[in-house]
Amino acid sequence: MYALTEVEFTMQITATELRKDLFNSLDQVIETGIPLEITRKGHTLRVISDEPPHRLKNLVPHHTILGDAEALAELSVYEWSNNTQP
Repeated sequence: MYALTEVEFTMQITATELRKDLFNSLDQVIETGIPLEITRKGHTLRVISDEPPHRLKNLVPHHTILGDAEALAELSVYEWSNNTQP
């Protein structure tokens, strides 16, 4: 099972940190689509990709079905509602 939420995240760094790792920081924006905010002299600059990444790229697998997934399709409503965890 995969979960996707619409949450706006930003990576925040200083101009000095950006200077140390410029290309890696830019590559990270391209790969993740997460904007990069740079702070300099009290101002905030934002680096964003003009092409958002594919929405399904950042999905994280969640292993929520324990047992045989095919057996779930065969359960009746009564069995489903009376199923208890050991």
